[in-house]
Parts: sequence; structure tokens; C-alpha cells
Amino acid sequence: MDEAEITQALQADLNFFKVKVQVKHREDQLHILISRSQKNDVDYTVVFDAVQNSLAQKHLPVETFTVYGRVFGAKQPEWQCHGELPKLADTAEFDLEQELDRELDFAELR
Repeated sequence: MDEAEITQALQADLNFFKVKVQVKHREDQLHILISRSQKNDVDYTVVFDAVQNSLAQKHLPVETFTVYGRVFGAKQPEWQCHGELPKLADTAEFDLEQELDRELDFAELR
């Protein structure tokens, strides 16, 4: 996924919060800017969790990300938090044989 696709996907996932999302991808890190209106109070920790969950589901080749929160028009963020994503090699793969063995074990208990 390129920056535009990541931005679009995150924007769709964060529409509930009434914020605007911008993404910059540099090396193995994403920088995500969340902009809100002055009238829209946002709990950035909840937004951060939503961003982290969304990114983890997309299996992107990035290790870290930083989310910045600001009011529209402000030059400096009012909030920021750094997060890490599981490496692609670390994600658990589905093992069909193991799952079938598990099903057989349950069948024997009946």
C-alpha cells in the first residue's frame, strides 16, 4: 500500500471521530497526522488504539508509527504517541494440520 491508500484506509476507519488523516511513509516508519476541528474534542488515546488496530490488520512492511494530533491550522501538534507493529515474520501463520489435530483431540473427548 502506498501513502494515499494507507491514508484512505485509515480515514475510512477513523470517520467516526470526525478527523482528517494524513500519512507520510519514511523508511520503516509511518507518521500519521490526525487533525480535528476546534469544536471537536477527541480522545487521542482512543484514536491511537484505532490506528494501531487498523495498521496491524493491514500487515504493512513498517515496524513503527507515530500519531500526531492537532487542531486544524495549528503548526505544532497538541499530542503525539509512538507505537510498534508486529513484524511480518512474527505474525502467526495458520497451521491446518495443527488445527485438524486440535479438532481430533476434541472429538476424542466426546
